[in-house]
Amino acid sequence: MATPFGGKSLLQRSVGELIFFWNSLGLFGYSPAKFYSACRMFTSSMTQEVKGLEEEIEAVKDKIEDPLMCEKVRNFVYAPREIQDIYKADAGKERIPILTAWELSVLC
Repeated sequence: MATPFGGKSLLQRSVGELIFFWNSLGLFGYSPAKFYSACRMFTSSMTQEVKGLEEEIEAVKDKIEDPLMCEKVRNFVYAPREIQDIYKADAGKERIPILTAWELSVLC
C-alpha cells in the first residue's frame, strides 16, 4: 500500500473510518437508513480526501517541473512492496537516496 509522506495509506484510513461508522451504529437496533447515512458520510469523506491528495500531487509535480521524474516516482510508488524493499536496502547499503537507486535501475 502506498503511504504518502510516511502516513497511513488512504485504504488504511478508509477502513478505520468505516469501522468507526459501523461501531457508531451499535451492535443491535440499527436501521437501514442510519447505515445508509453512515455510508454516505464515509463516501463523502473519501471523496474529499482523494481531491486533497490530487491537489497535493499536482503541487509537487509543478515544483519538480520534470514529467519524466514524476513518472519515475509514480512507478516506484506503484511498484510492489517487495521491489520497493529491495531498492530501499540497496540505497541503504550504497548510502544514496532511494529514488536515486530506483532511477539508476532498469525497472524505472
